[in-house]
Amino acid sequence: MRSLGVRRFRDAKGHTLDPCGWLYLPHALMSASIRAGLGYRERKPWLSFRAIKCLNLLVQPDWKLLEFGSGTSTAWFSRRCGELVSIEDNPVWFSVVEKALQSQGTCNVDLRLREKDAVHILDDFSDGYFDFALID
Repeated sequence: MRSLGVRRFRDAKGHTLDPCGWLYLPHALMSASIRAGLGYRERKPWLSFRAIKCLNLLVQPDWKLLEFGSGTSTAWFSRRCGELVSIEDNPVWFSVVEKALQSQGTCNVDLRLREKDAVHILDDFSDGYFDFALID
């Protein structure tokens, strides 16, 4: 039987960490410790460290981004792109994100509240309008 500690060093699919994955372990442990001890959460998307690193290099300042599901990624992307359309279906969470964006003075985000059955409707944008889309 495996111990609890051994099982934790696996990805979401249950695979053991590859050698590059171990490089992110100190950052992951430090982030988790700070969050548990001080209640502080980094202002980064809830994505893997590798995905954040890749997106940080990929996204260009003039890009137009589309995001389904808002949150910490919304403010993070807004600092890296020219325009961000973020679609949210939860009214309570929408208000939280909206207030956070306002308090940060963010002005390049078009945050939209939609019903669950209408989140996919993007009729006011032409095909190919967005340079990148994220489904969270």
